[in-house]
Amino acid sequence: MIKLTKNPKPDINTAEGIKIYEFFMCYKDVALFWEQENSNTVISMLDGNMVISGKIGDIEELKSFICMINPESVFSNTDNLNLLGLGEFLPVNVLTKISGEEVSDGSDELSSKEVHFLLKNGGFELPEYDTFAPDYCLRLNKGRLHYYGIKNTAVALTIGTDYVLINGIATLDKMKGIGSRCLKGVMSKTPNKTVFVCAKPPVTPFYQKNGFVKQYEAGYWRK
Repeated sequence: MIKLTKNPKPDINTAEGIKIYEFFMCYKDVALFWEQENSNTVISMLDGNMVISGKIGDIEELKSFICMINPESVFSNTDNLNLLGLGEFLPVNVLTKISGEEVSDGSDELSSKEVHFLLKNGGFELPEYDTFAPDYCLRLNKGRLHYYGIKNTAVALTIGTDYVLINGIATLDKMKGIGSRCLKGVMSKTPNKTVFVCAKPPVTPFYQKNGFVKQYEAGYWRK
């Protein structure tokens, strides 16, 4: 049985578990959370976007549940996505590294509008600023989001505190080393933590060059 829960316990040693946990920490009053009995499956739903953590127990039950809920997107590991048979999905590699490197140069102070500009012009698919800003500011004010930025040039963001997920790196300057500098800078905000990243295959070598190690594969299915 899949039932609603007010106290989800996802596996935060995964990218999908961190996403669910951060939804809970920031949006527990508006997001929905479910658990599937006799499994460690935890499901979240916010603004039409579903995240599934853990190993699915009853596949057919979850298929019917997803059909009923009708999400706009689903993020999970590839084993789950393949079992669910939703169709083609965007694959990503999930990599990790322990943080702890200090950087000599501190981050520039960036407004939410500047961060939105850098991410959007750096190739990220983002909502309009009026939609992006409330989420960004909520996470930042709660201490659940960190950034390292260089004005008009680059920015890197993470979410989470104990287990951390890189939420985006964007650079407008192609000068070598800018991306790595922002990566090291944002990781220094949460020292001695396990940092996860979901990287598209073409971007994976950048993270491996910076010491990240591939753990498993995940994916985004969109309607």
